[in-house]
Amino acid sequence: MAETKKNRYHGSYQGGSAQGGQTSGQPNANQQTGNANKWQGGTGSGRGQSNSNVAITSDLMAQAELYYKAAYEAQRLAAQQTHDESQLLLDQQLAGLQATYDQQREQSRENYAQAYSQADRQSLSRGMQRSSYNNATLGNISIAGNEAQQAINDTQAQQTGNLQEQKTLYGRQLQQTLESLTKQEQADILAKADEF
Repeated sequence: MAETKKNRYHGSYQGGSAQGGQTSGQPNANQQTGNANKWQGGTGSGRGQSNSNVAITSDLMAQAELYYKAAYEAQRLAAQQTHDESQLLLDQQLAGLQATYDQQREQSRENYAQAYSQADRQSLSRGMQRSSYNNATLGNISIAGNEAQQAINDTQAQQTGNLQEQKTLYGRQLQQTLESLTKQEQADILAKADEF
């Protein structure tokens, strides 16, 4: 009798242990499937929430951009207008230089042409038109006239270069201003979006 109870107890314990281990220790197939479906559903919900957050963020950014758009467009337009006015003024100065130095070159040519003719007439009146002295005198006048023309050209080139450098400088300043406005606008937009 004692042995029979022992075997029954032992068998019952083994059976209970096996069933208990399967039930409480590991999930069965149905439980695994249910958990997987639940996890997948949670992930899908997370993606939907993430997309919703992206939509909200994009909407806030759009509102912030609209908030600052007019002000920054006005600043960019003002900077461009200032640049264009400066460029126009410099172009007018360049055109004025050209006219001024053309007049100086023409006047210089006339002056040296008169000096040349006068020296030649004096030599002719003295009977020296074919002398080496007369040739040297006329040659010196021609050289001086050419040097005067070159001096006018050099001065014009220097002043033209200065004006061209100013045009380039104003162009760089405009570019820097526009880049600075863009950076500041982006910073303001981000800050405004955080306020909403």
